[in-house]
Amino acid sequence: MVRVLWAIVLACCLGIGASQLRAGEPNTSFDRGSRELGAVCDPGATLSDDERGILLNKLRISTSGRAVLDDFVRQYGSFTNLLVQWDTVSYSQVVSVPQQPGRSPAGESLLGNGVCVHLTRKLPEIEHVADLAHELTHATRLSFKVLHGEVADVAEFVRARLTARGGEADAFSVECKVKHELLGRWDEFCSPYGTLSAADSFDTVQVIKDFYNGRLSASLTGETYPVMLARQYKAMLAKRARVQYATNPYAGK
Repeated sequence: MVRVLWAIVLACCLGIGASQLRAGEPNTSFDRGSRELGAVCDPGATLSDDERGILLNKLRISTSGRAVLDDFVRQYGSFTNLLVQWDTVSYSQVVSVPQQPGRSPAGESLLGNGVCVHLTRKLPEIEHVADLAHELTHATRLSFKVLHGEVADVAEFVRARLTARGGEADAFSVECKVKHELLGRWDEFCSPYGTLSAADSFDTVQVIKDFYNGRLSASLTGETYPVMLARQYKAMLAKRARVQYATNPYAGK
């Protein structure tokens, strides 16, 4: 989930056009996204194969972006298992689609066999690329237990979603490194955490502190991340209880 009350101003500040990012772009061919993912993903305007290919190619230009894409193939088998959609906010879903003849195998992932990434359409192109990197970091690095809230309590869930591999700090670091590698500099949003010109040096400790103190807030609701994640955890518990009751209404009586 990505922030961005600053996004409208950022479009003018960056001044990054598609032609600037296209320089040196490798002509990599990606498998077409499976349309059957659309039946299990949240509604959204699916990118055309050309739009999706352009974003993936731009992401592959950067070292950090290429690593995330390699992780995706290792976890989910091929890019057939990735659906990208335009939306009003950026977030991702890991879903399961019944295996069918001719469908690409899902790879090693224990989370599901497909990923739906929703991207905020109104942002500049560089932010689409960075948001894609952010969401794929969640989908390829978060553990099954953390993703599904199977942890001891709400405090552990919040801590893991913020600080664990694939959590918000990790994903924020990846998106900032991708932008640095494509632009040659830290942008205004990432610069407080970047170290000089070193794209591989990033202050995730301060990022985590700013998640907790509210300097970095959740774009979906504007809440601080701990508040938003605590609410998400409680919703997961309630949903699990409803499913358990529907399956066995006499359980626990």
